[in-house]
Amino acid sequence: MTCFIWFMKMGADTTVSELMLPAYAQHKPACLGKAAITRTDLSGSLFGNAYQRFYLSLSIDKSALQQGRLNQSRALIVFNDESALEESDLKQWQALLRFMNLFQFQPYSSFLTVKGMAEQVYADLTVSHPPPVMASSQWDLLLADAIGDESAIITRLSGLALPIPQCGFELNNELGEIVAEAFLAWPDLKIVIIFDEFEDDSATFTQAGWNVFLNSGLEKDIQSLLNAFA
Repeated sequence: MTCFIWFMKMGADTTVSELMLPAYAQHKPACLGKAAITRTDLSGSLFGNAYQRFYLSLSIDKSALQQGRLNQSRALIVFNDESALEESDLKQWQALLRFMNLFQFQPYSSFLTVKGMAEQVYADLTVSHPPPVMASSQWDLLLADAIGDESAIITRLSGLALPIPQCGFELNNELGEIVAEAFLAWPDLKIVIIFDEFEDDSATFTQAGWNVFLNSGLEKDIQSLLNAFA
């Protein structure tokens, strides 16, 4: 939130060449979405004359922040240490440390010094990307709640390129009463899988025009189920 307040106080896109920045710091902004807007503050003008050693650049994707994606922001702070620090500069150095604490968990932020860049102390740093987190498939979500024979059936079906079924389907009559239940169902196709112990519900589904398959039958003849989807 503090970062956003500063951003709103900044002037529109002050042009400052960042070609002097080390490669890793130049690469980080590319990780942000194209909707991100960058604004810069030269010589600490945002904070007053007491922060003349600061160059601050903020990149923010407003829509992402509104959606709670707080990682879609970036702070670049360059501390000018070309001239020797004096006692009066202590406040600025302490401020730099506070800013680093504030932004340290923003993955695209960078904190540099002018002398450090001139001496290429950042030259060997690279941007590290964690392996992408693969989104769980809908089959995986079904499997996560399954136990015993349920897991075996879901695992087998997931490899057959079938549509995702509804788990725990309830068939209602005209009064809205539950008259039968199925382990898995494809309502649009009127196909259900029922466990053997609920075989009594099979007739109810059949009378309602559904294709019914018992779990024991799938072990012997999976092709009949596949034909129902043809």
